[in-house]
Amino acid sequence: MADETPPPPQLDIDFLDPIDDVEIGRVFRFQVLQKNAKGESFPVSIENLEFNFSPITWGTIVPTEDNGIGALHVVQVVESEDVFLEPHYSVHARHRAPATRTLAPRRKVRMGVVSCEIELGFAIGLEGKWKAFQPLALPRPVDFSTARLSDGTHKLLVREGKVFLRVEHLDSLPAEVALTFPSGEKAALRIEGFLKGIPVDQDERARITRIGAPQAEPVPEDPETQAVRGELHELRGYIASFGGAGKRRPDDANTIENIRRRIGLRVSKTKERLMGYRGPAQDELLSLFKAATDLIPLYLRDGPPLTEAAAGGADGSSTSSPKP
Repeated sequence: MADETPPPPQLDIDFLDPIDDVEIGRVFRFQVLQKNAKGESFPVSIENLEFNFSPITWGTIVPTEDNGIGALHVVQVVESEDVFLEPHYSVHARHRAPATRTLAPRRKVRMGVVSCEIELGFAIGLEGKWKAFQPLALPRPVDFSTARLSDGTHKLLVREGKVFLRVEHLDSLPAEVALTFPSGEKAALRIEGFLKGIPVDQDERARITRIGAPQAEPVPEDPETQAVRGELHELRGYIASFGGAGKRRPDDANTIENIRRRIGLRVSKTKERLMGYRGPAQDELLSLFKAATDLIPLYLRDGPPLTEAAAGGADGSSTSSPKP
């Protein structure tokens, strides 16, 4: 690796007085010049320089009233038996304290979200009357080896009597988990949502986390938009109750057809509501409708469209269908 250290600046000594001979007691004024990046010469302050003499210490440097001009006093000369010898006298100048600067780039630490763990709760009862219980505190503890997960990277963890679902990758949401309990009953859960990590800057002085510009207060939705959004949420939950982890395809063809008809009725009702909606969130609500209908199990997609199945069963000719 090549040495990138820049060479020391070149200095030139320029005598302002003529030098015809070097004798003790003589004084010669001089200045030391340095070139800048443009090649222009400028005098260097004598106080910032140190001097060496050869072949002997034949002079001494005394500052003058002008910082850029020094006075060289001859204090010693070379004495030789050879009268024909013409000695050479040299003076060397260099910066007294070379400039040094140390760069210390500061690297930042960044955190990100890799995975998450979600604590699972358990309850038993009927709609509106649920009683929570701890699955590991029962006389017959729940066998977690019966768990069925929608993604092979997900894990069920038990710590301090609590059960957690570990989602290894955030992009694997939604996640589903199903368990078989000692009574033989099965329960399933679908975890939906969007989670991501956003690096933020923390103001150490105020201890406030700032995420971009201050956020404006959200504008309340109009009643119509709220009503349609709530209906879409119910539709999504209704469709999801027929599929997902732990849900088997019914063996009876009549049961399948009845389920198709019931889902078709709900889809048709919500679709008509959307067709008449003229609010500001039309595109968003249409996307929620598509996301809900995408959850319809594949075995219910065979045959005529669900809306036709709903219309066909609206005359009351179909038999009563089982509850999901």
